[in-house]
Amino acid sequence: MTMFDEIMGTEKTVKKMDVLKLILEEGDNVLKCIKEGMDAHKVRKASVKDINGKLLEGIIDVDGTRENVEETGLVSAKGTFKFGGDELWGTLEVFTEGKKPLQGKLLRGIAMDNLTIELEF
Repeated sequence: MTMFDEIMGTEKTVKKMDVLKLILEEGDNVLKCIKEGMDAHKVRKASVKDINGKLLEGIIDVDGTRENVEETGLVSAKGTFKFGGDELWGTLEVFTEGKKPLQGKLLRGIAMDNLTIELEF
């Protein structure tokens, strides 16, 4: 089961933001864990601040073409998620590492151990 770290305060800028750090275990569904983590901490809207780790497998939409990836490191990610009723709406744009990096919308992603996602709200 995924571990949800406590909510951490960040340094003050124009507006104080909090960060929810999600640490996923091998085999966890990335998008499902974002929903569960936000729901557990009653976060209604959040932006992806950082991502660190690898996907065991996944599908990335690159300009309308679905690319299957396996054991792929993630360099960066961005996205915004918001609850509408009980449903989570939003997208996660990822940038992969490697000789042929991909940039696109994560449609499905299964985490390798210790994939870390930081959500700012």
